[in-house]
Amino acid sequence: MPRTPSPPASPPAGRFGRWHLSAICLTVGLTIVSAKPALVPTGGLSAYAMSKAAVAALTTSLAEELKEEGIWVNAVVPSTMDTPANRGAMPGADFSSWPSVGDVAETILFLASPQNRATRGALVPVYGKA
Repeated sequence: MPRTPSPPASPPAGRFGRWHLSAICLTVGLTIVSAKPALVPTGGLSAYAMSKAAVAALTTSLAEELKEEGIWVNAVVPSTMDTPANRGAMPGADFSSWPSVGDVAETILFLASPQNRATRGALVPVYGKA
């Protein structure tokens, strides 16, 4: 059975941000994008890994905050994606091991859809063969 959260009545004082988020996510979940270095240590990417780890923490926190409203919050955690920019920046890499943008998009669409009735607070790796 799809989730059917009730619409928020009005923003409580000091809580407009959460009310607004609830209204946006009323019929679907919220899927955030992190990155593999948030979960798998990678040398030379400390600041990037730290920022993506913060995104992961935000995901799990929001999942707990919004669960009673029926809003499932998750994150996809892709490795390097197969894009023209990444191919140009890493010409010697094995592009066939990278997930496509479409692979990541399909995962996001499922997580944010009403068909996702059980996955909440997840950090979903989308690594391909990388």
